[in-house]
Amino acid sequence: HLKVVDTSSRRAKTVLFLPWLVKHLVKLTEGFKSELLHEDDSESRASASSARKERVDEASLMLDNYERDNLLLSGNGFVLLAYLLLGNNNGEVEGLILSNLPGAFVQYKIGFLQKALTAFGNYYRHTVGELSMAIVAPIQSLLHGLNERLKNLNRKHKASSPESHSLCRPQQSKRQSGK
Repeated sequence: HLKVVDTSSRRAKTVLFLPWLVKHLVKLTEGFKSELLHEDDSESRASASSARKERVDEASLMLDNYERDNLLLSGNGFVLLAYLLLGNNNGEVEGLILSNLPGAFVQYKIGFLQKALTAFGNYYRHTVGELSMAIVAPIQSLLHGLNERLKNLNRKHKASSPESHSLCRPQQSKRQSGK
């Protein structure tokens, strides 16, 4: 387990790197996190998907310099987290990431990650133009992978009994659940 020294409080302490990174990246989104956390109800979700995409587009363009810097920094970090979620079959790594993302349920945590990546990609697309494909194409691939992950979770959710709805329970790491 990789550890870092967290000096954000008065007393420096050694903490696990991955949870620290996730919390740090989420903290960087404070200026625009409300837009990333916005959740539509299920009835309007299908009709509002393009409107939601436009809001994320606009949110990524209407940032001040400080927020733009935070979007760029957090966006790069979220690329790493998405890559780890999609490329790692280690449940502990997944738990460490998901337990530190905002949202009560796994689907919302992954949704937050998708929205953050979308805002990051949109910012590059709108500011760099054609040259952004070097950044945007891999982000789109990660978004596709996360979307497939959600579909698989939804399939498992529908096939499982009401007592074992992993989609309805917050994701916990083994450390948090005491296992």
